[in-house]
Amino acid sequence: MPGPAGRLVRLSPFARDLRLPGLPAAARTGELVVHRLSRRAVVAAPERYVKLLARGRAPRAAELSERVRVLGAAAGLAVPRVLRAGEHALELAVLPGRSLHALGAEGPRGEVDAAWAAWAAAWPRLARALPAPGLLPEHAAEDEARTLARWAAHLDAFPGLLDAPPGAVSALAVRLGRRLTGLPAPRRDRAVLHRDLHDQQLLFDGERIGALDLDTAAVGEPALDLANLAVHLDLRHAQGLLGPDRRAVGRAAVAAVADELAVDPARLAVHAAATRLRLACVYAFRPRWRPLAQQLLDAALADGPLDPVRPGDR
Repeated sequence: MPGPAGRLVRLSPFARDLRLPGLPAAARTGELVVHRLSRRAVVAAPERYVKLLARGRAPRAAELSERVRVLGAAAGLAVPRVLRAGEHALELAVLPGRSLHALGAEGPRGEVDAAWAAWAAAWPRLARALPAPGLLPEHAAEDEARTLARWAAHLDAFPGLLDAPPGAVSALAVRLGRRLTGLPAPRRDRAVLHRDLHDQQLLFDGERIGALDLDTAAVGEPALDLANLAVHLDLRHAQGLLGPDRRAVGRAAVAAVADELAVDPARLAVHAAATRLRLACVYAFRPRWRPLAQQLLDAALADGPLDPVRPGDR
């Protein structure tokens, strides 16, 4: 089919990926819940999750997962155990509980409050559990700026997908990247990071919080995780999936953890602005949520809040 600038875009068949050779067989054992072409996929199978990764990254992901599981256990946080790992895939145990995303949408209010309280108690302990040098990779502001620039380039490659002046998205990514990297590295806070922390990554079993996908864990600024989580709560509200009172509970928990970790509000703000722009680029490629992606982009350009999407806008 036609793509950006006259190029062709190849459509991949379901559960097929040349760089994830085990995907077809894995998909036959359960439900394919995530697929990022040429990068990764996740299959929910009975009593386990199968994560497939490109370029032989599975052994390293398994190693990081186990290291963070030990750190998480010491912090009172549940992290899935690695059941087995090969060159291209790893299998992870299933954690008990419901995601904070599901609880926020339909769980009893008391359970929602308890879940966020449990997260706010455990997360600072994990964040402070800095391992010996080299045991977790570093994720600096420069890395986050490159991620943002890459997503902006993806969106700019499809002019007209969202309403923005030519080059405006990449230009904003550059400005935000400069703000991200403007603080000298020695003055940046350091903590254990998830790197993609949001409400679907957190589970609550009635007593303890669990965290998924910690094979991306690294050491970097705690503001990154907290901003990502806070902006996702705003996103869920705009999607109509989270009421204002429940968003406020989650937001208050994020603020409490930011205070506990003494996170600089200015760093939290710049990471939140970067997250809004990145999510605008991501959701622009999800047709159902393209009006919301436009809102995200407008908010990023204006550095303002999100408004709930009306049902007719979806």
